[in-house]
Amino acid sequence: MAREAIKLNVEKHGTKFRYKKQFKSARWRSKSFDSDTRENKRQAWAEFVEWRKEQSTSEQIQRYDRSDPYVLHRELVAEKFRSIIEHAELTGNPSEAATFRAHLATVPSMDRDTLFEATAFVAGEYDGRATGEIIEDRARTVEKIKDSSNPNLNCKLLADEYISRLRRKAENNQGSYGHYGQVKRALEIFVEWFGASRSLEHVTEKTIRDYTAYLENLLIEKKIARNTAFNYQSKFRKWMTDLAEDYPDVPLPKNLRSKAQRIPTERKEPNPFTLEEVQLLLSNASDKTKLYLCLMLNCAMYQGDIADINHKEIDWTHGRIIRPRSKTARQALTTGKGQPYRCNWALWPTTWELFQEYANREGICLLSKHGNPLIVNKTNARTDTIRSAYVRLVKKLKNRELLPQDWKKTLKHFRKTGANLIESSDLHGQSYSMYLNHSVAKQSYLTSGKPVPTFDAAIHWLGEQIFPRSSKKSSAAKS
Repeated sequence: MAREAIKLNVEKHGTKFRYKKQFKSARWRSKSFDSDTRENKRQAWAEFVEWRKEQSTSEQIQRYDRSDPYVLHRELVAEKFRSIIEHAELTGNPSEAATFRAHLATVPSMDRDTLFEATAFVAGEYDGRATGEIIEDRARTVEKIKDSSNPNLNCKLLADEYISRLRRKAENNQGSYGHYGQVKRALEIFVEWFGASRSLEHVTEKTIRDYTAYLENLLIEKKIARNTAFNYQSKFRKWMTDLAEDYPDVPLPKNLRSKAQRIPTERKEPNPFTLEEVQLLLSNASDKTKLYLCLMLNCAMYQGDIADINHKEIDWTHGRIIRPRSKTARQALTTGKGQPYRCNWALWPTTWELFQEYANREGICLLSKHGNPLIVNKTNARTDTIRSAYVRLVKKLKNRELLPQDWKKTLKHFRKTGANLIESSDLHGQSYSMYLNHSVAKQSYLTSGKPVPTFDAAIHWLGEQIFPRSSKKSSAAKS
């Protein structure tokens, strides 16, 4: 069986060591060991897995009220429903699995008549059919399928292994938490549809066709957007391709990347801020929030770019930021390529004044008021100080009725706003590509980190649109 990553914390226990781990609301601790070795950790992990299994079983039993006179009926029905779900997953029947998952969720609250009807269905005769025998036969079928399947190719185990690898890459700054989150959700969708305990050796061309039809049906029912469906499908395809390289027994269906099975994307028309909206936000923001918004407009940054700015990337004499996009730099590190093209940004007077006031001159320039990074990623949570500040600002403007209640523009719209304004300029229209930092030619042929006069002019012009009253003031940001 594919091994789950061993993740245990170590603590001193007298003169020895022991391991601990949180599972839901309970904490597990191992016996004491003389030393922290891999062998001891493996032994402790095996004990933890058994303890976790007991906790899960206990939790399932205890969720029913023991004073309920029908508790035995509920437990019987729940057990049989789980057996039906497992059979449906292993035999490739996601519709039936979904139906009985919904039934299982209602067992704790079933009224007496419905519960007795369900009991008759799972253990006896229902509507003239010996359903109890059928369900027992399905339970035996499940055991036979498990015996004949390769346990190392269990769908959920391989998905969890892949997702854990992406999380470790994100933790080591060799990948992004955003990508990890997208893949995690995409694989959760497939695992739920295909069957968590089903072996991936059963993936065929029909599996690909059926899964595409499933995603398309979610589109028709308007449960997901078209671009979301495309993203789910592309992440699934990449996972299957990678698995086939690592696990030779996982088949690679011929139609996995077939154009006939590809869900097309749709173009979403950008909806940038109006100049009036930009000026409303800037004029009502606190100075630090205003700095974040100015950096997004001035340098086409996202929150991650702002959070990563290092003092070595600042020309403190001329008021310039010289760096690649964080995403591009991270991708270069992951693929083993050299450092990407560094863009040289001239800062507007307002941006530079605020930056000098709030930025540190050693290490990471901008931190939260508590001295923490502006963005903190955890396994199941993300703290984004910039986004939180923006949400508070928008809420304040809505409360004052300066913005309508259904106004929903996000921080990503600032980058779109700057690009659209530059593109609309007769003199500087071609500079939008450099503003977005999208160019293969400059990556291969141009020296990075140097000021580009035409780009400086475009950024200066953009600043005049954002701050028309201060456009004639001298700028410390000019080189």
